Amino acid sequence: MSIFEDSCGPAGCPVEWLISDTLEVDPDPEVFNAYALEQGWSDGYPVVPPTSARVRRYIEASGARPSAVLGVLPPTSTVCTVENAAVNAVLAGARPEAMPLICQAVQLLAEEDMAMMGAATTTNAAAPVIMLNGELRDRLAIPYQAGCMGGTATAGTAIGRALRLIMRNVGGERIGTSSKSVFGQPARVTGPVFGEWEERSPWAPFSVRQGAGSDAISGFVTTGTEDVVDITSVNGTELAQMLGRSLAYPAQAIVISQAGGELLLCLCPSWAAMLGSTFPDVQDLQQSLWEHAVIPRSFFPDRYSDQLEGRGLFDKRGDVLVVPEPRNIHVAVCGGMANLHATLFRGFGPHQVITRPLTLLPWKHTEPAHAG
Repeated sequence: MSIFEDSCGPAGCPVEWLISDTLEVDPDPEVFNAYALEQGWSDGYPVVPPTSARVRRYIEASGARPSAVLGVLPPTSTVCTVENAAVNAVLAGARPEAMPLICQAVQLLAEEDMAMMGAATTTNAAAPVIMLNGELRDRLAIPYQAGCMGGTATAGTAIGRALRLIMRNVGGERIGTSSKSVFGQPARVTGPVFGEWEERSPWAPFSVRQGAGSDAISGFVTTGTEDVVDITSVNGTELAQMLGRSLAYPAQAIVISQAGGELLLCLCPSWAAMLGSTFPDVQDLQQSLWEHAVIPRSFFPDRYSDQLEGRGLFDKRGDVLVVPEPRNIHVAVCGGMANLHATLFRGFGPHQVITRPLTLLPWKHTEPAHAG
């Protein structure tokens, strides 16, 4: 259900009241940041004081009422409202116009299909990543070219941080209390938010292939980013072989756990072009990657046989498949034009890539259609 059903119109409305408790704090940035860290509201980076005026402005930008419910967040099963999201968006330094996206991302994280309870409490370093398709990428400066996974300075970085603060401050995901994460990872602070460079893809946009249309949001829980590099392949057949084999090693969560999982492989545009010339149908590429993503049976001690066989991971030669089916290897296109690289998001547990149409887009309702 769209939160606009509990709103005063897609353009937003003046917010005259807030539902959160208010505190009198020292406005000095150093003092406030020290206080926020002491109270557990901060991730360790500087935060912006969420004054009532700022929070109202962010709620107005969302187009919904402060009390509109976005979902129930694990691990504490706490309701997250638009006002809760706005407070943390201010803390993170996100822009007000990002609120519709932040709200929809929270809705996605709260979905049962995202299975965030396990990700929020595991000993693993699991964290969600968000990928966008459509015009919102440029409207909000969501990176999808060089440095899109981190390092490029865009307003999209603060959106990812806002989502992590929401999971921390509303959902209660805190290492040492609700979360048992042994090492953690940078994605538990910045929360990667990037777009697909769909204009450079030889295939249909990822969201269209997922059945969600051209403007969409995808979420995936990963154990981290991994660079895949090759400087020798000169055609798509060789490159697919190298990429597929790079997906395969034994001690990864989706192989050794009972739950299985998926992989998200993000190709740089030049590699996508090379692969697209060999595999015009992306399903054929997935098939090739899957056939090569095989681990020799000898890599596993004997005691692993029963669980691997029970999950149907032995291929016809008796070696071990990383994932049961080709469709469990997702392919997207993004990154810079410097060639030679892909980024792999290895999955965690039962988590699948979830894609939903973007519905909280105020300009779709407020801007007149162009004639012609």
